[in-house]
Amino acid sequence: MFQSRADQAASHLRRKIKEGYWQHQLPAQRLLARELGISRRSLSAALAELEREGLIDNRRQGGTHIIPPKGGHRLEPLSVGVVFSSAFKVFTERHLTMLETIRQIFQSRRIRTEVHFAPQLRGNRVSDRFKKLVEQKRHHCWILNAPTESMQMWCAKNSIPAVVLGVGHESSGLSSVGVDHFALGRHAAGEMLRKGHRRIALILPGDEKGEDIESRLGLLHGVHSSGHPDARVTLEHHDQTIAGVCRLADRLLNRESRPTAWLICRQGHFLTIFSHLLHQKIAIPEEVSLISRDSDIYLTDIVPEPTRYVANFEFMARQCARKVLKVMDGTLVSAENLRVVPDFAPGKTLGDAFV
Repeated sequence: MFQSRADQAASHLRRKIKEGYWQHQLPAQRLLARELGISRRSLSAALAELEREGLIDNRRQGGTHIIPPKGGHRLEPLSVGVVFSSAFKVFTERHLTMLETIRQIFQSRRIRTEVHFAPQLRGNRVSDRFKKLVEQKRHHCWILNAPTESMQMWCAKNSIPAVVLGVGHESSGLSSVGVDHFALGRHAAGEMLRKGHRRIALILPGDEKGEDIESRLGLLHGVHSSGHPDARVTLEHHDQTIAGVCRLADRLLNRESRPTAWLICRQGHFLTIFSHLLHQKIAIPEEVSLISRDSDIYLTDIVPEPTRYVANFEFMARQCARKVLKVMDGTLVSAENLRVVPDFAPGKTLGDAFV
């Protein structure tokens, strides 16, 4: 049956109110009309209908207030779901820091936080487990940690309120908070070139994610725009197994003109290559210089201290929680993407290029 814009808006708002999406009052009418894509006149008609039903009080000053249900029944508590990939074997310092920060922020506002695990599939596929999880849990907003593009697009297509903690894809329309890996790659290129390195390797997992693609593009841009025409970048991929990472390192070592500086994505893979080179009696950085794109607390106990990039994950988590709150109260009317530039920790594994 045909429904007017006002009727459609009333149905949408009625459902959100009964689900407890807003606890005390609705967002400002200007923002609400923009979010729903309707005129202020249609919104006023929808609010008038909800007021006749006793769901809201639109006559008081200070906004449109939600009337608690009769009988003293409380609205459904607000909740946020945090989704991690089931590929994680353990939580790293980064995950723990972000999760604890997010929990504290939401707990202070009486918002429940639940952690879930769901597999990430390659290509355009979205796992049935992830779909079922989102459809069953019905959180008021989701935080997607390092999701694939297909997961983001699926959430956008199905109007699932979500914020990406990692690299967001603009086409999805979801807000995101993540590391500026393009700037990181460009900066790493400058540091290696400044040390005299002209044969550079970027070591990546075979299944590149958003941050890997941005790192690659940033490194290539940094080298090609450096004014060093003799500089070369080789892109090396591995299968993410310990044996596969070691085989890749051996291939690089056995080349006649092997790269002298390696930028390694993922701190775990850096540790594998670092220890493998030492086992092969390769001096670091005298024979091969290494940079870890990512960091974790255990890297601070390695000798020589790794050259690496360190992001402020607590700040990122706070910004992510801020965007989630704006999604939940309806004040986030368009996607907001924040990129955080990490700090460069010089360490001791990047040295001058040898002749």
